[in-house]
Formats: sequence, C-alpha cells, structure tokens
Amino acid sequence: MRICLIEWGDAWIDTIDITKAEAKKLKPVARQTIGFYVQETEEGVVLCTDFYDDHINEVNTPMFIPFGMIRNWYFLEPEEITEPSI
Repeated sequence: MRICLIEWGDAWIDTIDITKAEAKKLKPVARQTIGFYVQETEEGVVLCTDFYDDHINEVNTPMFIPFGMIRNWYFLEPEEITEPSI
C-alpha cells in the first residue's frame, strides 16, 4: 500500500459565548493526516493506519476525508520518508 498525506480543514466546536462578528471570523482547524491509501471515491479519500500482510483484504482504523474538506493531498515516495531523530 502507498502512503498518503492529506492536508485538510476539520470542523470543531467550543462551548463559549462570542459575538456574531467574532463567529463570522471562525475558520476550520488545519490538519495534516498521514496514512495508508485505501481508495479514492467520488466523495473523498479513504486511509487506514494498518494493514495485515496475511489478510490482504483487511485494514485497521479506516478514515474517510471528504473532498470538500481536503486542501491538498499527495503520495509520499519511499525516498521522501526519513527516520525520526529521537
């Protein structure tokens, strides 16, 4: 499976009182999500966190991100992935 990075705007909520003027300035939360690419549909992209070598048709922790929320997405090539410096 290929690794995909999606930059997208997520919905959010807060439980505070603000003015209408302040509310009109609210923006989506900017997120970057990386995962294994499962498929693209007419409505968005499906990623997962894990897949199993011995169960090729099963994935774990699927995630669907609608195209209306996606700002940019692309595949990472193996040479672009580096070891963490921990």
